[in-house]
Formats: sequence, structure tokens, C-alpha cells
Amino acid sequence: MNHQRVRNKRNLFYYSIFGVTIFLGAFLLFQVQPIIGKYILPWFGGTSFVWITSLLFFQTLLLAGYLYSFALNKLPLKTQVYLHFILVLITALAVTTLFFTWKSPITPGVEWKLPESVSPVIQVLVLLLLSIGLPYFLLSTTSTLLQKWLHTKSDNKSPYFLYSLSNIGSLLGIVSYPFLIEPLLSIHKQGIFWSSTFIIFCLFLSFCCLELFLHSKSIRNRNMPSKSFGETPKLHLKRKSLWFVLPAISSLMLLSATNQLTQSIVPIPFLWLLPLGLYLLSFILCFSEKEWYKPKLFAYGFFILFPFVIALLIQPIVIGLLFQLILYSLLLFFSFMLCHGELYNSKPNPQYLNIFYLQIAFGSVIGGSIVAIIAPLFFKGLFWEFYLALFLTSLVAAFALLQSNSGVFRFIRSSFSTNREMSIFTVILLCAVFGVFSFINYRVQALSAVGIWRNFYGTIRVTYEPTDKGRLLCLLNGKIIHGCQHTSSPLRYKPITYYGEKSGIALAIQSLRERNRQKGKKNLRIGDIGLGVGTLAAFGIKGDYFRFYELNPEDVTVANEYFTYLSDSPSQIDTVLGDGRLSLEKELQENKKGNFNLLVMDAFNDDAVPVHLLTKEAFALYLKHLSPTDNIIAVNISTTYIDLIPVVNELAKYYQMNVVVIDVKPKDEPRSIWALVSSDKKLLSNPTILGEKKNISRARKIPLWTDDYSNLFQLLRY
Repeated sequence: MNHQRVRNKRNLFYYSIFGVTIFLGAFLLFQVQPIIGKYILPWFGGTSFVWITSLLFFQTLLLAGYLYSFALNKLPLKTQVYLHFILVLITALAVTTLFFTWKSPITPGVEWKLPESVSPVIQVLVLLLLSIGLPYFLLSTTSTLLQKWLHTKSDNKSPYFLYSLSNIGSLLGIVSYPFLIEPLLSIHKQGIFWSSTFIIFCLFLSFCCLELFLHSKSIRNRNMPSKSFGETPKLHLKRKSLWFVLPAISSLMLLSATNQLTQSIVPIPFLWLLPLGLYLLSFILCFSEKEWYKPKLFAYGFFILFPFVIALLIQPIVIGLLFQLILYSLLLFFSFMLCHGELYNSKPNPQYLNIFYLQIAFGSVIGGSIVAIIAPLFFKGLFWEFYLALFLTSLVAAFALLQSNSGVFRFIRSSFSTNREMSIFTVILLCAVFGVFSFINYRVQALSAVGIWRNFYGTIRVTYEPTDKGRLLCLLNGKIIHGCQHTSSPLRYKPITYYGEKSGIALAIQSLRERNRQKGKKNLRIGDIGLGVGTLAAFGIKGDYFRFYELNPEDVTVANEYFTYLSDSPSQIDTVLGDGRLSLEKELQENKKGNFNLLVMDAFNDDAVPVHLLTKEAFALYLKHLSPTDNIIAVNISTTYIDLIPVVNELAKYYQMNVVVIDVKPKDEPRSIWALVSSDKKLLSNPTILGEKKNISRARKIPLWTDDYSNLFQLLRY
């Protein structure tokens, strides 16, 4: 009896230590993702595809970790522990060394970025590999390896609860970031905090290795199935295929929905982590062994929400951010529960634990690869991968209902003599439904387009529509207009959309020209970060100089081939390809100051403003490129979901400059909001400017944005 009590205490001790290690490893595994994603985001113009590529990297390295665990478990236990301890030691030493080399062990300097000639996808993957590759690989091996080792020590309890514990740690790592870590710590302090916690994790893991190594002789290898799992170890191919197919569908849904959200709203960690958090929550619930998964509930829920999401995709309407987030979140949660619930129902005996997790990881990588690699190459224009994810999930939902034998699905099932006939009918029916929706979407969006282009920086398309003033060409990035032009003379020379005659940018140029007339000068030097369709060039006169900085090469092609603002302008025009801020820094190093009277910040990716263009360091750079006198910085803050007035207001205060916000809504044109910042108060005291000036005295107070700190979450317009 005493012997049994001692044994139970020892087992409890092992479960506690192993559980803490697994929990801490999972917490670190997922918290590092938004840290490093946010850190490198400015290096690629703030495009949301940085996060999608990062997710693919994380999934691939997770697969590598599972492969390592699978191969390691083929060796004797003592050898496994010995080799893994060496990996722990090497990784801990590497991270410790980087404490004295980089600002934090996971935040390399920009000099580690590959040349611009290399594909942005490759650049992101290499940066991630250099910065967090080794520690992330070690973390990815922890859950499966320790679960298997613990099961080797004792088969009295299912190891699957540890998988749920792992996902709880992952979810906590995700939830804590936007609400706790991001608001309180700068990006480099986040890296230091994470790295320090990682060293603590390595100590726990080393203790686990030491305990197993010392007691390896007393631990018998269990190659037979657990007694608590009364099943034969033989597995059918159909069942094993589910371990690959279901994770692939859920991963496809995760990345495609994240891409849809961040392209349409803004690429901030909160919107990165919301779908990922729901993804992990579904794993926690489905693998908790408490029967949270109810096939009928989640399948019917999915089919009820499905038409609303499709309608939003086909014909975007102006609805609140909160409503959109609720709609997408519910659909995603139901989708994940269906995939992961069916996955749990097909789980194997713990004897097959490694191959089970290995196939889950492999399926996840395939699903992620469709979004990050295949879709940009083959799904030109529209985000067809999201439709594909919806279609495949609807198949899972339909078969879950057919298997539940309830309601109308009982009738459908009874109408077929074999399951094969029923399956074929279900697939054909859903293909027809999605075919109709896809055709409608194509008619609404694609047929009105003159051209559609898609690359790493997003999707742009040129559309045309007849108006009472003639044909109107527009450039759209996602669902947001990035510039329009009438094709008939004389209207084609007129700046419209965000550049109308009462817009902030028009008033800024008017004020600068009046100052020039007072001083007997004529011409202006203007720099513009963000080309759009080149509308700003319509303000140019002979002798003016314009320099446009544009990150997306497709945008440069479209502005020159489909629009005529650049070619019609009598001014001298240069176009610099690359990130605007990095280009300005390079020019400064080469002693090529812009000496601009007006520097315009009009860079958007869909509706998102790249954060790195609105920091203290960015404005310091702009000031160095401005003319010593008669200068204005104009920032386009016409965003739908983010209130950027507090950001510009704090920057103006820091540099002791004056700021005026012009907010106008012309008829039949998008709302135009510009913030004009200048050290010369008189330049912003033009009567026309004062007449359109918006009162910002009650703008919310926020910390000054720097390269080390920014927080878009607090500025969301719900």
C-alpha cells in the first residue's frame, strides 16, 4: 500500500513537471509569433502577407519538430534523452550569446535582411530562420516528445490531456500579447522577456531529461497499445487519411481567413491572433475529452452563417468592424470545431501518437502552402483560396450531419442505397452551390475589371464604370479605392478622390504656392510615399519636381499604362521603386537630400497604413529631407477602421510643430482626411485651410509611436 502511494506521488510529480514544461513551451511557441511578425513587418512595407508567410514558416518548422520527435523515438530511451539534452544545451547557449550581440536575442538588425532582388517570401523565411529558427524548432519538439516519454513511463492515463494543456498554453501566449505584452513593452523588451523565459523553459526541460536519463533502466519500453485504449493497433488507410486532410482544411481556413481579414481591415497583431486563437481554442475543446464537440450544433451553425459571409464577399457593404469580427469569428470557430472534432474522433491509440501528430503537422503545412505559395501564383486577382476553404469545410459539415442521421439529413441518407452514392451526391450538390456563388462573385468583381494583379503586396485591380461625366477608371487595392481618373478631356487632368479641390493635400499645395508668390518664387519640390495612380502629379506645373516612392512594382506599371496623370503632368517626375522610408534613408546616406517643400505620406495596403511610416524615427527622417523653410508634411489618414489623428498629433507635439486636420466628404467620392504638419504656423493659417479645419482638441492621448513601440489595437474604430 505504501509502495503504491509512493508510486502515485512520483507519477503526480512527473505529470506536474512535464505538464509545466509542455505548457511553458507552448506559451513561448505561440507568443514569439506576433513578436517577430510585428518586428519584421515594417521591413516589407507593412503588407499583411508578411504574417501569412510567417505562419507558413511556423507550420513548417513545427512539422520539422514532429519529424525529429518521430525519428528520435525509434532510438533507445536513454539515447533519445541524451541527444535531446545536447540540442537543449546548444540552443540555450546560442540564445544566451545573442543577448550580447543583438538588441534582443530574437531581433536582428536590418542589415540581416536579404537584398531587394530576392523574393520577399524568401526574405521573410530567411529572416525568421536566422532570428528564431533554432529555439522555435526546440519548442516545436516539446509537446509530442514529452507526451511520448511520459506515456512510456506510465500508461495509466491518456496523454491526450497534455495535448489540450499544450493548446491552453498556446492560447494564453496569443491572448496575452495584444492585451498585455504589446501595450506594456517595447518590441525589443518583448524580445528580452521572451528570451529570458525561454532560458527558464530550457532549465525545466533539462530537468525532465535528467530525470528520465537517471531512471531509464527502470522504465520498460511499451510498444503495445495502452490498456485504457481497448483497440487493435491496426489502422485503416481511410482513418489515417483523415489525420492529414482535416488539418489541411482547417489550416487552409485559418490562413485564408486571416488574409481576408487583414487585407480588408488592417494587419495588426490582434487580427493576426484572433483566428489563430480560435483555431487553438477548438483544439483545446475537442481534445479535452469532455465531449465539447457536437456535430449537429457546429454544422448547422456553419451553414447558417455561410450565406452572410458569402454575401459580404460578393458585395462589400459598409458595416461596423465589430459586426464583421463577430461574423467571421463565429464562422471560423464553427469551421475549426468541425475539422478538429472529427479529427479527435479519429484519434489513434497512444502507440501511434507521433505519427498522428506528424500527419496533423504535415496537413497543416499543405493547407498553409496553398495560401502562401500556390494561391498568389495561380489564383490571380480574387482570394479564391478562401472560397476553397469554405467549400471544403462545407463538405466536412455535410458529412458530419449525414453521419449524425438527423432531420432532413436522415431523409437524404435513406434515399441512397450505398454511402458511396450519398457521398457523390453531396459533393456534386455543394460543387453546384459554390459554382453559382463563384460565378456571381466573378460577375460582380472580375468582369468590371480592366486588369487584375496579385503579388506579395496584395491584390490590385483597375475597374471602369460609365458615369454622367464619361468613363471613370479606378485602381482598387482589395476593396479600397486608391485613385480614380476620368478618361475624357478636360476632366482627365482634374485630381479627384482623396485629392479633390477642398482636400487637405490640395489646400497644402495652394498655401505653398501663395507663399512662393509672396517670395517671388515659382516652383515646388514634392516627395510622395505611395504612388497610387499618380494623382498628385495633376497639381504640378512646369518647373516643379515630383519624386514618387512606391513599394509595389505592379502599382508602378498600372499607374503608367492605365492612367495618364504622370504622363500629362508638365513637371519633372521620378519614380523610386522600394519602401519609401528605406529609400529616403538610403538617399540620406548618399547625401541626396530631397529638399522637399511638401512631403506626402500616402502609402496604403488596402485600408492599412504601414506603421513604420508614422513613428518618431520616421518623422525625424522626413524633417531631414524637407526644405529648411516653407515646408509641410501631409499624411493621408483616410482609413475606415483606424483613427490615426492621435498618432500624428503626438508626433507634431514631440517635434514642436503645428498640425491641422482637414476632413471632407465630396459628393460621389470617398471621404478624404489629411493631417498637415508644419513648423511654420502661417502656412497652415490660410483662410481656406482654417475654414475646413477639424477640431482635434479632444483627440485621445496615446504614447508617442517609435520604431520600438506602436499599438494600433487601441485606435480601432469599432
